[in-house]
Amino acid sequence: MKLKYLITLFLVFFTLPLAADIMIKDAFAVTSTPKSKSGAIFMVIHNHGKNIDRLLSAETAISKMAQLHSSEMEGDVMKMVHVKEGFEVLSYGHLNLEQGGKHIMLMGLSETLKKDSYFKLTLEFVNAGQIEVEVLYKGSAKVMKKMDHSHDH
Repeated sequence: MKLKYLITLFLVFFTLPLAADIMIKDAFAVTSTPKSKSGAIFMVIHNHGKNIDRLLSAETAISKMAQLHSSEMEGDVMKMVHVKEGFEVLSYGHLNLEQGGKHIMLMGLSETLKKDSYFKLTLEFVNAGQIEVEVLYKGSAKVMKKMDHSHDH
């Protein structure tokens, strides 16, 4: 019994600082239209730790799929590229997930979102593990109208 307690204490002591190294700021989502079945999430991820971390995946109950994407211009069309290896977050640095760049793509939204409402998103990092984030839905965004969502992977 004491051994289980000590192991649990050890694991908590050594994993909490890693999760505390990652801070999420200004997480918000937009869709192309109010009833759209897809959307994008943007935020700033700060790494206050001495180790590089990597965002591996995202998951939310409001969507069938959440993928890490980057945006690339092909002619005059913004094309989405699924980034399977995730996004690196440098030590003592930050990662911007922003319109026209890296972002989290939501596909198959299972409910119509209401402007200024919040939903939960779970981010999975190599070192920090899972971090739950409250994401603000800001409504539809005109900028998404030019995005190609063909998902050529």
